[in-house]
Amino acid sequence: MDIGSYVTLGSGSFVVALVALGFSGGAWRASHRAANAAEAAVAEAKRSADASERSARAAERQAAAAADSLALQQEAAKPRVDLRIRQVGQGSFRLINLGQADAVGLEVFPEDAHLLEAHDPWGERLAARESRELSFWGADRPVHVRFVWGGQADPVYVEVEG
Repeated sequence: MDIGSYVTLGSGSFVVALVALGFSGGAWRASHRAANAAEAAVAEAKRSADASERSARAAERQAAAAADSLALQQEAAKPRVDLRIRQVGQGSFRLINLGQADAVGLEVFPEDAHLLEAHDPWGERLAARESRELSFWGADRPVHVRFVWGGQADPVYVEVEG
């Protein structure tokens, strides 16, 4: 082979190398764009996941608030005991349950038992809309008498009306 053949062969290889370089540059640009698009997709997916997480937390808070609201509404709708002590004559009083629920396990709070002289035996229940007679020791009537019922530990102050 002579030198001219090598030059022709070399320039042909050079042309092929230039064409290959052109293709590889295009491929590099395409892969660079694909990598950038993939990074953008990852960032968007993270933002979407964060937004979904915030939305889920908000939904949980709303569900909890709705459950609390429902529980409060149900509690408010429950029938209640509403005790009153009313004077019905000279030295005569009645314990009245004006509520819509029975006072089960009704007792005079132990520290106030000394205030009562006598009372009708109401047993352990004063039904809704029922009343029982009671009277107090001495000439002075108390301002209130404490009662407990339904297993509650804290007494309810019942004002003596009259």
